[in-house]
Formats: sequence, structure tokens, C-alpha cells
Amino acid sequence: MIGFACGIHLLSLKRGFARLFHTILLALFFPAVFFTLTRSVYLCFLLTLGTLLFAYRTPFPKWKLLSIPLALALIFALVNLPRLASSERREGGVYQVQEVLIREALLKRSVIMIMDNPLFGVGLAQFIPASLAKYKGLVPTSESSEEQPQHHQLIGMTVELGLVGVSVYLAIIAMFLKRVFALYRGLPHFGLISSNLAVIIGISMSVYILNNFFIDSSFQLFPNLLFFTFGGLADGLYYRLPLLRTTEDGPVSFGLSYGA
Repeated sequence: MIGFACGIHLLSLKRGFARLFHTILLALFFPAVFFTLTRSVYLCFLLTLGTLLFAYRTPFPKWKLLSIPLALALIFALVNLPRLASSERREGGVYQVQEVLIREALLKRSVIMIMDNPLFGVGLAQFIPASLAKYKGLVPTSESSEEQPQHHQLIGMTVELGLVGVSVYLAIIAMFLKRVFALYRGLPHFGLISSNLAVIIGISMSVYILNNFFIDSSFQLFPNLLFFTFGGLADGLYYRLPLLRTTEDGPVSFGLSYGA
């Protein structure tokens, strides 16, 4: 999703055959999303499309740009509706009851662990060792899920780092998102470094947050890096916002102050 959003932003810089080729590559994301066979990716793609539709600024009606790919996506979804409604993940189905039951058991176990260690948790990366040592069998679940990590990032972080640790993490996220919103309001409407760039940064960070409601972030080393890279980019641009200058020709230049 991050690649798709960045590709949309870079599309405005392409001309001629390069623009056509770039558009074809972006269209490949639609079937690629389905073949990931992952529900969180489906939701992240919907979030991306919705944000681009309502927040991304263009000099022409966006529905004209998005109508064709959205129509193709709708046709693709209707054709594959029986597979989407299947309980078989290999078919791309979203009705996977067994996974839901496993995560429900993990949630109950996590709540018990949080109640026992509310402030500082059981320790970083100690969810599985601690749950096996003291909480195994406490919540009825399948044997295969006994060594499962907590699939919800915030709940898992609360277990491991407690309310203190998760509060610090949420404060960092809130600071990043505040920076993104300030950029969206303060940057010019069009250009490479514009309010649209703030939209792309916001999408990239929101996709990461939404995805981590379903998948343990410890398995997401590259997305973790991207999240804090985009956050650092937003933070760096934010501190240069008062120094933004626009000319009548439209380009944006930054005044850099290294001593501030």
C-alpha cells in the first residue's frame, strides 16, 4: 500500500510513455492485493483508496481518475465473491473462523497478563516466554496456538511494556500525526513537496498502524523502518514549515537552519 500511494504521488512527474507505463504498473496493485490472501491488506487498500479520493488534491475531478480502476476492482471482487466468502485462506477467503478463535484466546490471555503487570509489563519480547511459563492452559485454546505471538501490536506492547511503555509509544504516534496534519495545512497544494506529500506520509503511517491491529509488528522489520522513516520525514519538514517560500512559478524552496 505504501508503494502504491507513493506511486500515485510520483505519477504527476511522469510524461508520455513513462506516465503510461507507470500507470500500468500501478494497476497491477489491484490483483496483487487480492493474491496476498490477507484481510489486513484488503482493509489497508480500502483505507488508501478512500484517503486518496477525499484528501489528495488534483487539478481535475478525482473520480475521473479513480473510476476505471475502482470499476475494475469491483468487477474483480464480484467475480471472486464465492472465494472471498470462503473459509479457506488459500482461496483468498476472509471467513477464517479458526484464526478468529485463536486471536480471541490470545486476547483473553493478554488481558490476564496485563492485569498482573499493569505498569511495566513482562518485559520486551517476553510475551511468548512469559505466557508459556505462567499462563499456559489458563485460557482454552488449540495446542498450535500456545506459542502464538499477540497479533495486535498495542495489546502485545501493553503486555510487554505495560501502560507506561504503550503510553510513550502512543505519544510518539500522536506527535507524528500532528506533524502530518500541520504539513497538510501549511504546504502548497501542488508539487512534489506539497500537501499531497503530507497525504502520502499520512497514508503510509496509517496503513502501518491499521495493519498492526492484525499482525505482530515484530515480524514487520521493513514496515517498522518505513514507519519511523516517514515519521522522521514529517518531523523534519514540520520544523522547516515556517521557512517555506513559494515563488510565482510554483517551486518550493526550504531555508535550512542547522543551529535551530
